[in-house]
Amino acid sequence: MSQEHDLNELLRSLPREQASPGFTARVLAKTREAETARRGFWGLPLERSVMAAAALFFVLAGAVFVQQHVQEQQRQARTAAAVARIEALELERTQLEQELLELQREAREAQGVIYLGSTPEMDMVLDMGRLARRSDNIRPAAATGNPVRPIYSQGKRQ
Repeated sequence: MSQEHDLNELLRSLPREQASPGFTARVLAKTREAETARRGFWGLPLERSVMAAAALFFVLAGAVFVQQHVQEQQRQARTAAAVARIEALELERTQLEQELLELQREAREAQGVIYLGSTPEMDMVLDMGRLARRSDNIRPAAATGNPVRPIYSQGKRQ
């Protein structure tokens, strides 16, 4: 222990060294440079920057997935709506064909005039005799590609 004591005494006897001007500022500047060199994105330490970038990636990937899922659901909803409209149109076409066949049957059985209804502008009647004469040529509009038009109509009387 005496050697250690002697060494300490020798070190204390040495003259104290004075730091050069600006020494503290240079040391602090080097320390800041070292900290800045280890910084990543957004001024965060490198480890946190990597974690923040990974979190951002997963959030963006999740947003893309959710957007694609929503678009797929919208597409399926549009498809289902279109199928429902097509089915409704097919049902209406079938009903119209049945009504036409019923009218053709009635035309063969009766030769009078049938009142079909009215609008504010006109009364609609069906001349069964005229229909009977033309019934061989009457087909559903879907089969002919022509629009449906009344066979006979008369302006409504005031």
